[in-house]
Amino acid sequence: MSTQTHSKATTSADKNPRRTLPPKYRALSGYSLSSDDFQTFVISIAPSAINAGSPIAYVLHYDRWRRNLPQDVPREQVPSVICLFRPGDKEQGEPSHLFFPTWSAPYQNREQLTQPDFCIPNGLDVARLEEFARMVEDKCGGKLDKTALKFECIKDLHPYYK
Repeated sequence: MSTQTHSKATTSADKNPRRTLPPKYRALSGYSLSSDDFQTFVISIAPSAINAGSPIAYVLHYDRWRRNLPQDVPREQVPSVICLFRPGDKEQGEPSHLFFPTWSAPYQNREQLTQPDFCIPNGLDVARLEEFARMVEDKCGGKLDKTALKFECIKDLHPYYK
């Protein structure tokens, strides 16, 4: 499940100091999973995470697993993860959900986040999820509960500004 961006690739011409900066925010579409379901998923792919403790520790285990995949697993099949903090969560330092982005577009306005093109999975989104779940099971012996996933669109700060 790779993240695709609807923008041009970076070239050496982009190093020009007069270049146009990317939009500050982007709309990300993808699948979210509750912290509890993410914990269960991570333990299935990285059993050493069983006593990880906090939700952030499970994110670190997922990231380590993602960086140490077998050579025959294409990296674009394995999405990054973004912590989502619902109101009140950030003060506690614990994300309520984890988000696997599948694609992004420049953020325009709040209405964009509820448009069907952004918040309803298309055939490619479903195919990426199936491919990821199959890889998790076949290559890693893990289990991704696809019924626990929710497809949604979020506003996120563009990586250029992070």
